Parts: sequence; structure tokens; C-alpha cells
Amino acid sequence: MRHFIARGAGLLALVALAGTASAETVLGTPLAPPALNADVTGAVAKHFTDAGGLVFKDLKPSKARGGKGYCGKVATAADAPFVPFQVILEAGAAPSVLLLSDADGASPAISEENATLLLKNAGCLE
Repeated sequence: MRHFIARGAGLLALVALAGTASAETVLGTPLAPPALNADVTGAVAKHFTDAGGLVFKDLKPSKARGGKGYCGKVATAADAPFVPFQVILEAGAAPSVLLLSDADGASPAISEENATLLLKNAGCLE
């Protein structure tokens, strides 16, 4: 299942048009250590053309095998709608990011229904 999630997430990845999320905000408890928090939010931020001002919440480990997956929600501003995501971090590889908002948009390879199922199986959605 993890291979499918990573593969599907790779298909959904948008071209990184943004730099860093230097003005990001994390609501609630951030992941620890701080470097892990930065890796997860940084991987998601690369999928936004304007990563400044991103707001993250509900950051937690996912159910991905190997303990390398993380869930959360991201919005472009505090009053914008939040989008669920999963990030899988593997040593020596680029992060895999699955944003629910990418489904049916960036790639026809995965539908919103399948993306929702993947996020539910990973514990990122109820």
C-alpha cells in the first residue's frame, strides 16, 4: 500500500514553483524534532506557487509503514479552506506528497475518490 501511495503521490506532484515557506504558521502542536517539522512543511510548501503565509494544522505521524509518513492540513491563509495531505519521507529520496486538492487536477492518474481512500488508509482523514 505504501508503494502505491508514494507512486500515486509522485504522479500528483506539481512543479515546484515556490521557494521556502519562511512565513509558515503551525497551529497546534508541531512535529518534533523541529527539523522533522521543517521537512514535512517544506515538502508541502514546494507545491504552492506562493508558499509565504501557509498555515498548517493537525500535524501527526501517519499509518505509513516504516514510520516515515506524516499527515496534516494546509491552507494558503488562516481564513482559507484547509486541504488534507500526507508526506512520506525516505532517506536518500525526494519526499512524496499527496494533497487532496491535486486529485483530478494535476494528473488524471488518480481520482479524488482514490486520493480520499489513500488519505483515509493512512489515517489522514476520517
